[in-house]
Amino acid sequence: MEVGRRLRRQLHFMAAWQIFRPHFGFDGWVLQRMGAFSVDREGCDRSAIHQATEILTTGRALVVFPEGEVYRLNDRLTPLLDGVAFMALSAQRELAKRESGRKVWVVPTAIRYRYVDDIRSRLATAIERLEDHMRYKPPHGSELAARILHYGELLLTIKEKEKLGRSFEGEGDLATRIGRLTETLLERHERAYLERTPSAENVALRVKALRRKLFELWTDEANDAEVRRLAREALDDVQLALQAYSYPGNYISEKPSIERMAETIEKLEEDLDGYARPKGRPSAIGVSAHRRHRV
Repeated sequence: MEVGRRLRRQLHFMAAWQIFRPHFGFDGWVLQRMGAFSVDREGCDRSAIHQATEILTTGRALVVFPEGEVYRLNDRLTPLLDGVAFMALSAQRELAKRESGRKVWVVPTAIRYRYVDDIRSRLATAIERLEDHMRYKPPHGSELAARILHYGELLLTIKEKEKLGRSFEGEGDLATRIGRLTETLLERHERAYLERTPSAENVALRVKALRRKLFELWTDEANDAEVRRLAREALDDVQLALQAYSYPGNYISEKPSIERMAETIEKLEEDLDGYARPKGRPSAIGVSAHRRHRV
């Protein structure tokens, strides 16, 4: 939106329908007037695709977030979904039919954040609050990065015991254990509900296919109560798999920067409490295929 303001140009945004619902729909009312429209990520939302194509064929700018989820991994790019290419090609075919001679341009853009102030003390307070909630006491003198990793390992151990029947402590590094939990949960429900194990696809696409099927079963009142209950529980497992996938396991150990530690703590807060507490004032650098802007 800041880029659009500086360009004096209206940008249109495709966003998940869930963010339009809070506060009795008031959030959606505001977002729509700021240029956003909703899309159902779980299915083929023809209405959203049509609106996106109409925007592109009339010379307007469409902003799409191609990773499909908020992973809070500012320093990494997760696999992109194919919606961007599909919409661009659909719009280009429509322009070709009209023989307009115009083209659809795709401009890859990233936003990198850095904190203006030293927020280390705020991060220490935040991880201490999470530790207190779990009644966990870290080893005396532990560095902030080590405390975050220990806390993550604790949560992972709990989920391993809950979902896999036992802990896998000592059997692989953190990334390996997270991958095992993610894969087991997805494969379990793919076999039960999709009758296949699409291991060649990435996690985001596998989650999308499962959520679409499970959501249909859960919301179909023609199904008996037990079928709907099991579908709802499976949806919880799929969400857990996606949450686990969003923690690479080596994100902090690879580079324990303030930004990476803050992202991980905010992600933990969001997963456990439902919302993240801002940790400080960030500056942002937008990098595109053509230009670099600082905000």
